[in-house]
Amino acid sequence: MAIGGETIGRAYVRILADGSGFGDDVRRQMRANDDDFEQAGEQSSAAYRRGFSREMRKNGVLPQRDIDNAVREGAGRWDAGGHVLGSAMLDGVRDELEARFPNDIGTTIFRNLRDQFESGEIDFTGLKRSLRNLRPQVAKATDQIIADQKSRFEDLGRAV
Repeated sequence: MAIGGETIGRAYVRILADGSGFGDDVRRQMRANDDDFEQAGEQSSAAYRRGFSREMRKNGVLPQRDIDNAVREGAGRWDAGGHVLGSAMLDGVRDELEARFPNDIGTTIFRNLRDQFESGEIDFTGLKRSLRNLRPQVAKATDQIIADQKSRFEDLGRAV
């Protein structure tokens, strides 16, 4: 028996490394452990969230759930405030235009500007620029009113 370091004989062995199936073997072994990996990932993720929330509370910051709720609530308030302020601003613009330009010209200018603003054709800067120089808007509104009246007269003439 060759136990204890006794030499029985010598042999020359040639070892060839063949890695042609290595990738498939690794993929097969990884797939065999998918459930274990998934469970470990879920546990790690839950532990991270708990630890993160605990640290945030220690530093006086709300947990992520409360932060998300606060952001949603703030966005809702912002939207509501913007809607009220925007409506009030547009009402003021309309009233001023109608006072300065009678005979539907002010109303038409307002509608044109509102439509351009709501469609995104102009922004607040474009709206301010248009209100500073109303001559093009007055000309456009006048042309629209004349074309509308002409169309109505033509319709009336056909009806008679």
